Amino acid sequence: MKYNICFALSLLLPVLFLVYTIVRTKDTDKQLIKMTATMNVSKKISRGARSDAEYIQKFDEFKATLSRTFSGLGSMFKADKLKDIYLPAPANMIPDIYWEHPKLKPAEERKASFYIFRADQQRINDGMTIPYIYLKLDHEGRSEIGYLTELYTYTLGEKIGGLTIFFTLIVNLVLFIVALQKYQESKLYVGVGLIIVLIYILLLLF
Repeated sequence: MKYNICFALSLLLPVLFLVYTIVRTKDTDKQLIKMTATMNVSKKISRGARSDAEYIQKFDEFKATLSRTFSGLGSMFKADKLKDIYLPAPANMIPDIYWEHPKLKPAEERKASFYIFRADQQRINDGMTIPYIYLKLDHEGRSEIGYLTELYTYTLGEKIGGLTIFFTLIVNLVLFIVALQKYQESKLYVGVGLIIVLIYILLLLF
């Protein structure tokens, strides 16, 4: 009996976890408000190839600094807007010297949209540091899938946390190990189990 229960729970737990993360993501989405502003600062702060990368953004229209930290594989797919909001280095100047004090492009080329939490909107002129989601310049492509993906990974990292994902993975592994004592001959079950474990690991890496 216990093998059957573990078998059922090992397949049910990932479904429940997925539903939970989707509900939390929808809740996060309801808390966001879209903003538009003109960027005047964009920089990336990183202490090494394997460390978290913090992206700092500032704007003409308000005093607040927007900050977002990406860790793991997520940091590899993000790029700062340095080359998008500043003019390229002149041919007669050493690039390293120029980029210490670069010149901004015209304001219309620095227009951007992004999402912040509704609760932070009232503090946007207080010189605070607030988080943001899905920042895009006007000339960059936007997509619903891109927005939802970033929203989902933000929710996993900031609202749910790696410890919760890790704990769920461990529980699922225990259930799989127990159930395999009876269902080890089922190639389908073993395959599904491996896929589920890989998904958990991928979520942890992001």
